This record gives sequence, C-alpha cells and structure tokens, in this order.
Amino acid sequence: MIKLLGDLWRDHQVSRFNIGLLLFGVLVSPILSVVGLTILTALTEWVARKLGGQGSFRELIYARAAYIAPTTIIGSALMAFLPTFGTITILASLLIAVFMFALDITAVQSAASLSGKRAIAAILLSWGILIGLYVCVISIGTAIITTVWFPQWQH
Repeated sequence: MIKLLGDLWRDHQVSRFNIGLLLFGVLVSPILSVVGLTILTALTEWVARKLGGQGSFRELIYARAAYIAPTTIIGSALMAFLPTFGTITILASLLIAVFMFALDITAVQSAASLSGKRAIAAILLSWGILIGLYVCVISIGTAIITTVWFPQWQH
C-alpha cells in the first residue's frame, strides 16, 4: 500500500492532503466505528430497559455485530462498483439503510425481548439521544474554540 501511495504521489494523481485523509481513515475509522457501536448499543440497551426490555448489553452488541460487519462489507463492495453519484447509488444506499434498520429491529427485539414497536422506539430514541449529545458537544466545542482562538470575533 505504501508503494502504491508513493507511486500516486510521484505521478501527481493525489495530493498530500488526500494521502493523509486516506491514512487517517484507514487507521482511525475502525477505532471510531467500534467506539460508536459501543456507545449506540449502550444507549439502545438503556432505552430498551426503560421500555421493559430484559436483555443485556453483551447480547445486544453481539446481535448487532452479527449483521453490521457483513452488511457493511457488502454495502462497501456494492458502492465501489456503482457510479459515484446518481439515482442508482442513492437507491442502493437507501435500500441498504432500510435493510440494516430492519436487521437492527430484529437484533433489538431478540436481545432485549421487546415487541417490534418497542424495539423501533428504543432504536429511534437512542439515535435521538446520540444526535442530541453530538449537537451539544459540537456547539460547546465551537463556542470554546471561537472564544479561545478567535477573540477578535467577540463584541
């Protein structure tokens, strides 16, 4: 891989930024994926318990990992062969997302012993909480960064 990147760099086919982005993605993406899966599963398990679920975090993360790994690989392979933009890519992405959501409902139902409606509620509420936390962290981080690094922007 290093030789390939060197050849691309020498032939001016990619910029230094793109190589850095690629290496960052290859090295950091798996770590962030595991952290994200763990946080989302913990939130989903907590919400499922509040909705009357009986399962454990361990059961839910195993159930999710059983479908996330293969569908991610299949989805990535499909996207590699489709045009970058266009109706086919959008429809394929939507189809994969709906399929993964259906598998997630089944995983939460079986791991937490919930009905379909409660499993859907647990998934949607956990995503809502996660997005809310993300917005709060980004907002606070942006406020701190602009205050510290750009004091001239303050009135």
